[in-house]
Amino acid sequence: MKIACIFSDDEDLKFLATLVSKLEAILGKDQFKVIKLIKDVKTHYDAQNLIKESESIIFLCHGGSDYILGHNEIGLLEQGSYYQKLIGEHNITILKSKKVICVACESKTKLAKLAIEGGCYLFVGFGDIQFEDKYHLENGEGTSLKVEDLSQQALIEVFYKSLELVLKVKGTAQNFVDYFKLIANKKCDSLVLDAKGDGEIIRVANFLWNLKNEMELYGNNDKLFDF
Repeated sequence: MKIACIFSDDEDLKFLATLVSKLEAILGKDQFKVIKLIKDVKTHYDAQNLIKESESIIFLCHGGSDYILGHNEIGLLEQGSYYQKLIGEHNITILKSKKVICVACESKTKLAKLAIEGGCYLFVGFGDIQFEDKYHLENGEGTSLKVEDLSQQALIEVFYKSLELVLKVKGTAQNFVDYFKLIANKKCDSLVLDAKGDGEIIRVANFLWNLKNEMELYGNNDKLFDF
């Protein structure tokens, strides 16, 4: 089988390159194919072609309630219209029969339902992935580079460990979601216990808590990877 990883090289997503390298190491270069979306239209068309050829797809991109974005400075010409959206209502059937993990903001909302209605076999989506919790942003405390960096590291750690476990037991999509939530819970406990009054560490735990609570599986609960 072929597993596609579509990774947007936007400045604020470059940290995910670490996760891509880790996934490549455990899944193998022969079956794990990566397209890095850069400021180049060709990579976006290459991504769509790879999606068509693959059974499973991991998206590491920006997104919204009903779309996945490509590189934030690139659009695609389709049917006479210029789209910045790599995946949206206009081409959602590209995910027909696919197994999808979509690490993109709001992918669990309308996009997941559109994908399933369009024939996607299973779809794991997330909510609003905010590396700074909304409370602190809305109360004028501003962003913290420490919180952002540790939150990004936590996302990579939990995702990787969850996928590693699924591969070990040849598990299902629901196993992946359950492992993700279990490992995230343990990580939250560890962060809180080790915080020693450090409010920024507590904010990282809040991020991870919200991330795993907003994660959902749609469609079929089947083996995540067929090997």
